[in-house]
Amino acid sequence: MKATLTKADLESPQLSWKCIEPMLLSVRAKDLATKAAVYNELNEGQRALFLFYAFHNHVHSVAEFYWFTAYSMIELRSWDGLKNGLQYLNNEDLVGLLERIEHLIISTNKTGEQGRMVSPTDVEEDKVLFQRVEELYVEYKSAAPKAIAKMNEIIRYNTVDYIELEND
Repeated sequence: MKATLTKADLESPQLSWKCIEPMLLSVRAKDLATKAAVYNELNEGQRALFLFYAFHNHVHSVAEFYWFTAYSMIELRSWDGLKNGLQYLNNEDLVGLLERIEHLIISTNKTGEQGRMVSPTDVEEDKVLFQRVEELYVEYKSAAPKAIAKMNEIIRYNTVDYIELEND
């Protein structure tokens, strides 16, 4: 399963998104089993893009960054796959940043033997937590475009793994 793009798309700053957009749109608002079935049809690089953009497209604020990270870790169980995918795509800096938000969520929400439920309102109710998450979110917003540029370069050098080119 590959996206069909034009040669002009290869120069787009949105190349990595265009490579995975059809797959992500096909599973929007679908159950986890449907999402997993599509994901399992992808190769390793496409899986990395799939998980990155599934995360990236959901984090547009400090609260979303905090909550969707926790949701990815706990409910979706896609967190390790996201980090592994970013490593596969040579984005170690972004992996380190994600590990810092992961550590913050774990340490903040651990109460005794069990963790407590994470809520998007946690950062609204705790100014110290908001500040710590905000610092990481600002870093993420700076690092993500660099990671995307790196992904685009990898795709340009390995087009056969990611796309089908339209016949002119």
